[in-house]
Amino acid sequence: MTIANARNKLNDAMESQRLQITAAEHDVEQAQTSFRAWATTRQVTQSAGNDPEVAKRVRQIDALIAHQREVQRAAEELTQQDLRLSALEKEDQERLGKLQDDANSRYDVALREQALRVFGWRLAVTLPLLLIAGWLLIRRRHSAYWPFVYGFGVFAAFTFFVELVPYLPGYGGYVRYGVGIVGTLIGGQYLIRALTRYREQQRIAEAQSEDQRRASLSYDMVMARLAKNVCPGCERALPADSLNENFCQHCGMCLFNKCGPCNSRKNAFVRFCQSCGSPAALGSFQPDAPAAGRSSA
Repeated sequence: MTIANARNKLNDAMESQRLQITAAEHDVEQAQTSFRAWATTRQVTQSAGNDPEVAKRVRQIDALIAHQREVQRAAEELTQQDLRLSALEKEDQERLGKLQDDANSRYDVALREQALRVFGWRLAVTLPLLLIAGWLLIRRRHSAYWPFVYGFGVFAAFTFFVELVPYLPGYGGYVRYGVGIVGTLIGGQYLIRALTRYREQQRIAEAQSEDQRRASLSYDMVMARLAKNVCPGCERALPADSLNENFCQHCGMCLFNKCGPCNSRKNAFVRFCQSCGSPAALGSFQPDAPAAGRSSA
């Protein structure tokens, strides 16, 4: 039998005992009241102690008082038992609390070890993917397999942020902050270097002759840049009202010229005239304006 069950039974017994005490107190009070009323009506004298009726009533009251005391002693004994059981229960609760604290600490250690194991396995899978993706992006992004290179890079990044980052150990968030700081430094340094290289390439390209610059541009790249209303040579924005201008106002590259057979104005980079369909020689220019006008531009 557990202490809790024993205390429940003891509480039931105490409640029953309290009811008996209340009943005994009522009996004593009623007997005393009845005796006082009877003694008043009989006008008890000094010789009333020899009256058998008085002695009988006094014995009845004494018996009730004795029963009341017995019931009270039984209730006190039950109270003492309840106090002892309460002390035992408190000791059990303290031991249980210590066991729970020890179990919780062991559980936290096991959970942390399991999280580290899961993190280690996920890192073993995702880290090689990231290294391979980085190598491909650095070495093979301009190769014929560039769609695969960029697709694999997106896959590796997705795997890292979905499969690894959510399982990073907490450590107060320092790991996540560290990954963010390192990623920001590496990404920022790469972007700064890329921008610096791009600006240097643009400076070198603008120092070249127009024939050299045009030879370095692919047809699809030129069409894409013109569709964005930027100069194919320097990639600077063209004025919105430059529909009749033939040269870039930033680098001087010829953008529009005239078709030799039909003399219509056409894009200087197209391979065939859109008006007559004649082949266009990309290396020979027939601009609308004279050479002096071009140099002034």
